[in-house]
Amino acid sequence: MRLVIDLKRGEVPEVVLNNLYKQTQLQDTFGINMVALINGQPKLCNLKDLIQVFLSHRREVVTRRTVFTLRKARERGHVLEGLAVALANIDDFIAIIRNAPTPPVAKAELMLRPWDSSLVREMLTRTRADGGVVNADDYRPDDLEKAFGMGSDGLYRLSETQAQEILQMRLQRLTGLEQDKIVAEYKEVMAEIDDLLDILAKPERVSIIIGEELSAIRLEFGQTKLGARRSQIEHSSFDLSTEDLITPTDMVVTLSHTGYIKSQPLSEYRAKNAAAAANRRPPPKKTTGLTSCSSPTRTTTSCAFPTGAGSIGSRSGKYLPAHEAHGVGRLSTCSPCRKVKKSLWSCR
Repeated sequence: MRLVIDLKRGEVPEVVLNNLYKQTQLQDTFGINMVALINGQPKLCNLKDLIQVFLSHRREVVTRRTVFTLRKARERGHVLEGLAVALANIDDFIAIIRNAPTPPVAKAELMLRPWDSSLVREMLTRTRADGGVVNADDYRPDDLEKAFGMGSDGLYRLSETQAQEILQMRLQRLTGLEQDKIVAEYKEVMAEIDDLLDILAKPERVSIIIGEELSAIRLEFGQTKLGARRSQIEHSSFDLSTEDLITPTDMVVTLSHTGYIKSQPLSEYRAKNAAAAANRRPPPKKTTGLTSCSSPTRTTTSCAFPTGAGSIGSRSGKYLPAHEAHGVGRLSTCSPCRKVKKSLWSCR
């Protein structure tokens, strides 16, 4: 969204912008709570500590996510192993299921006999890329009993979950194409398990994953993204004073002998003097005192005045009493001496 503000003639853009900064959320300042929960205890952290806590949290998240994904992969691999065993002994499986009077009897018969599958035996006893032999227990679900799975004799014994999946398998999965899909998925799951185990075994891989995820977040929400935020986030911002919200205007401040003070625009002051010169207007009444002096200034500058207590006071030109050209003004706290010199007060 793009917002355009058209100003009236004579308005100062800087003052309008400062008022928008001050009175709206065009520019905003916010604080950051640097308290982190470390080992169950709240702790105030500096920037370095906060980054370390965040990285430790991300490391824990990645590790727990990997453990969860590994558990699901093992469960899926366990089911696929049972289907692979069934495909390798499809004729015997069909005969047992056909001759069984009920599904529970068929399930018990499938679980009772040991089965041979060259594919499963090859996957669970293959040699790694580094020369070592894989451990079949790395691919077993955590809650699987030792009696099930591939034994030391190389034969496979089905669990209840595998037997149930075999009984629920549709006949269309016995086609050659479906068998190839089952074998391909089984190999993919085994490769995924190997990768997840490698992540858990190497902390440097967890660090790489954290870096990749942060880079993806920066690419999605950072300034390099098309249509990214146009507002700028700065480390600090300046505070706007009252003078920054005032439109600069030339004015004249007049101080009398008796302490009366007033302000008026410079244009009115000049017009008054021109009219007085043309009409030869008499001077003000003696009750207000003759004008000591007048000083040109602006609404954004400050004027310094001597007070009756002998101190010096400061007041912005914007807040000096404004009166008409021939007005008396307002009684101030300035020293009511007869000979007020120009050096006693000034506008800067």
